[in-house]
Amino acid sequence: MLRALRFYAMAASVNPAYGGESRSRYTALSKMTDPAVKPMQDAALVTLIRVQLLSKKNADVDAIMEKLANIKVSNPVLVYSPFVDLGKASSAVTGYVPPSVSKDQWADFSYRISSDGTVEDIAIAARGPHVDDGLVKRMEKSVAGRRYIPLDLPSGSDGLWRRERLMIVADVVSVTGSRVNIKAGRSKLMSMDLTAKVKATP
Repeated sequence: MLRALRFYAMAASVNPAYGGESRSRYTALSKMTDPAVKPMQDAALVTLIRVQLLSKKNADVDAIMEKLANIKVSNPVLVYSPFVDLGKASSAVTGYVPPSVSKDQWADFSYRISSDGTVEDIAIAARGPHVDDGLVKRMEKSVAGRRYIPLDLPSGSDGLWRRERLMIVADVVSVTGSRVNIKAGRSKLMSMDLTAKVKATP
């Protein structure tokens, strides 16, 4: 049931015609009273919230996230992250990979996830020596706008500290007769969780 709901919900983010089916399946699931179904109900709600935030331009993120106020998790679960404009690096035109795209375009961020799932106390912990300043600012703004499922924290805790690397990567392919790889498709933003490898608290 949950798998089918996820399918229709994601389809609705591309084609609104599937919206009614995804909502009706969620309604049917939410009416079930068996306690064993509660995790599926929570997961279904998170899926619908994600799709809603992805598909609605200028959505009221805080108002939509209020629907998750009664769900608590012990480990961070990302629900929403604002889009990062990669600028010139996101060109879809196939061509030789410039050094500015394939090298040094990364930044590490330390931040705290509060109990309500918002992000606080962001700091740039490290960065590539030649990374574009504008790109770093856009990355930082995206991290600041993230929303996580509310956390179930011990008494007195101010949240969970994280350390994460955001970086631009480009798929490349080799060409017969050339030692120079060429870019294949768009560059994209990827992340790497460094929390376990370094002390995240400043």
